[in-house]
Amino acid sequence: MTDICFLTDNLVTADQIISCLKSSPVLSTLITLHDGAHVAIPDLKSSSKVAATKIRGADGALIRTVDIELAKEIHQALEPIRSKCPWVLSEHRFWEWLAFSELREYALERWCGGDGWLSNSEQVTPKESRLKRFVMHSDNIHSQSRHVVRRLYIYAECSKACDGTYDHVPVILAKDLDIPGAVFERKLGLAPALALLLCKFAALKSKRADRRVFFKQVNLLLSSVAMEFLSESEIEDYLQKLV
Repeated sequence: MTDICFLTDNLVTADQIISCLKSSPVLSTLITLHDGAHVAIPDLKSSSKVAATKIRGADGALIRTVDIELAKEIHQALEPIRSKCPWVLSEHRFWEWLAFSELREYALERWCGGDGWLSNSEQVTPKESRLKRFVMHSDNIHSQSRHVVRRLYIYAECSKACDGTYDHVPVILAKDLDIPGAVFERKLGLAPALALLLCKFAALKSKRADRRVFFKQVNLLLSSVAMEFLSESEIEDYLQKLV
């Protein structure tokens, strides 16, 4: 019924990931639907190259700016898939294909300091935690929210689900990755309005330690209040008091 030839094996170790990065596999760019029609996966290589060039040697502020723009581009590029075969977006091999192929340059530059270490044994191999951002488990929210490509898509999708714009992506990425991590690595990210408000109020805390205390308080609040069912004004009131 379908023909998805992205990655055939589950990549679970750092050595397997490195091997895949070195082999540069030729992967399918078409999805065949049950009626024989094809959906082409948009070419994101040019976006990847531009993003990689911009973040090479850049500071945190510029990297965040590039991430914000790339999140929009990825979300817009995947519109044909959302409309014709949205189930593909829950397939871990699809996101791994994007990381290893279409957005390879960006992924390597963003999380591995480039690709020089792949051919030069004298360069330090990236930490395993960074390499594992290339792979994803479909049934694991933590894994999805840390994936090098999927995380950007999630931020854009959250913003669009809120009011149909990408205006909220900068709010999600206003500070360091601790904030979206605290929100989207939990089920808090499944309620767009709540997720955006949490990012907004957490960013009011200038210190990372204070933001972590804020999220601990949020977790305590969630043990007794189903915040995702409250109105936006009610959620803001709760969070303002926590801040």
